[in-house]
Amino acid sequence: METRPIESDPKRERLRRIVYLGFSLVLTVAVFAYLFSHISLRDVIDLILHSNRKSLALFVVLSLLMSGMRTWRYKIVLKVSGHCPSSVALYLVVLVRNFFSDLLPARLGTLIYVYVVTHRLGVPFGAAAASFALSFLFDIIALVPMLLLAGLCSAAVVEVPAWLLLGGGGVVAVVAIGFLFALVPLLGVGRRLLGWVVTASGGRGARLLEMWTKAEVEIRRARAAGLYLPLLLLSVGVRFLKYSSLYVLLYALVAPLGYTVAQLSVPKVFVGLCASEMAASLPISGIAGFGAYEGAWALVFGLLGFESIAEVTGVSHHLVTQVYGYGIGIAALLVLLLPFFNVKESRSLHVAGRSIVKRLAAAGVLSILVALGGAWWFSQRQGAKAPPDGALELSAAALATVLQGAVVYEHAGGIYRTTIGEASGRCLAEQGRYPRWSPDGSRIVFVRATDVVCMDSDGANARPIAGAEQPRAVAWHPNGNSVLFTDGDTIVSAALQGGARSVIAKGYDFRELDIAADGRHLITTVLHPTRLRAYDLETGEVRDLARGCSGSLSPDGERVSNNLGRHKTMAILAWKSGEQVAAISAPEGQRFDNQFWSNHPDWVASRTEGKHADIFIHRLSDNRAFLLTAYGDCDRPDLYISQ
Repeated sequence: METRPIESDPKRERLRRIVYLGFSLVLTVAVFAYLFSHISLRDVIDLILHSNRKSLALFVVLSLLMSGMRTWRYKIVLKVSGHCPSSVALYLVVLVRNFFSDLLPARLGTLIYVYVVTHRLGVPFGAAAASFALSFLFDIIALVPMLLLAGLCSAAVVEVPAWLLLGGGGVVAVVAIGFLFALVPLLGVGRRLLGWVVTASGGRGARLLEMWTKAEVEIRRARAAGLYLPLLLLSVGVRFLKYSSLYVLLYALVAPLGYTVAQLSVPKVFVGLCASEMAASLPISGIAGFGAYEGAWALVFGLLGFESIAEVTGVSHHLVTQVYGYGIGIAALLVLLLPFFNVKESRSLHVAGRSIVKRLAAAGVLSILVALGGAWWFSQRQGAKAPPDGALELSAAALATVLQGAVVYEHAGGIYRTTIGEASGRCLAEQGRYPRWSPDGSRIVFVRATDVVCMDSDGANARPIAGAEQPRAVAWHPNGNSVLFTDGDTIVSAALQGGARSVIAKGYDFRELDIAADGRHLITTVLHPTRLRAYDLETGEVRDLARGCSGSLSPDGERVSNNLGRHKTMAILAWKSGEQVAAISAPEGQRFDNQFWSNHPDWVASRTEGKHADIFIHRLSDNRAFLLTAYGDCDRPDLYISQ
């Protein structure tokens, strides 16, 4: 019987591709435009660059182990079919399969496994298709009980009825298991129907019928060999390692922000990861995998109680996994194209492989340009034009001619004090962070472990005044009788005598804190998006003042510091309007951070950003900067000027 190929319309196919590319591009741009209206590119970069290195290494190890378990699963099915390709070669194929799974929509990229195993490793189509189909089905079956358990644990948070989760998961489980056990009969029915179509059409589709028949034979053989239980166990292992690696990567990103494993509820994170993976499986999910994944992540993680980090982790987490997956996948593909993997029809695969790499490069460049272009545009909307670089005095002695006072700061794990004009500082407390002067300069409050501690200005009489679960920032109330501090998502006021407490604000990831001398205006930096949040403690008014960080208040409470321009500019904002009224610049060649207003309206302290972190004192009136320390590891300065 003569086999006639089914003809296709090149123009229609080209139009279909253009339409698909257009929708994908629109989805990617729309999602990233929304996300970067809430976060900045710097938020994403900082989160990745400051991630926990040990946890990142563990993520890589777990992901490689997951690919190894996938390889093992494919191999036992192929072995039953009488084929035993090299484990190394099959492992490389799995890495390529993972790469294409992320690259193409609806996870269609996983089908590359069948193509590469058939053409590059010499495995017949029937055995390759059988190993793919069985692995795919068991992947779904293994996911169902894990998703049900996690969903039930998270139901109270997202206010989803338990019966709905159980019912929905139960339907998926019944369908998947039923399809698995009915697979062989269904393949037989499909073969007979396809045979009828081939006969009725005069031979069209004969090649497809032949491939279908071979796959049916191999799946029957795998079932007869009793492989279902081993495949189920291996599939559970694959799922466990996959989601464990993704969880560890999330922890690596947010651990430097103060998040603990206890705060990253495993069931809730698992639900969020599954939702994002499912979104990426949609027919249109974005360019090169970027778009639907981040959007679903931001939405679901926000609903699960992670509002402050939902957007930035959605972009950062997926960016890391994609870059890692693309890199290791392309490397594996190039190795598979080497001559020693040569089998029948390898030349055609070599040509196809080179074409694939070219397309991958084009898709990758396009997606990166789109993402970075959108991020740059939104970041520019938030920036401020920097004034000329500030004049720099390298001599601390020069500062003593115009200023009298002292600076407290973090250094070498403790609290240090440097008096203006002195060459070196003095350790006041061996352990501590975030020191702040009292309004009269007689005492210093700081954080030590989980305590808020008060001591005299010379380091004597240190005593804890309040305990907290996650203390980070502190500030003196202008009455001098109480201290404000952040405890996770809460700002608390505690009296020095008696320890009476009251909650000032809650509901955000508070990072910095300052209160004006009038006791009314309070400013804090909150994360994701990083912004200044203003509180009027007299009227109860609360508002976002501006995007940025390093928020502190002038003594009269009418001006607010704001770190902008890639940490090269400190904008001065008006408290009422949030408009920029002035700015100072970092010293030439420097970036600065953690600026904090002194008790004098013309002086601000900061620390340099980078490998060497030291303390600078800035005079606002002439944009002049003085270097105070040369230790290289100082932070969180507070300048007190003697009146």
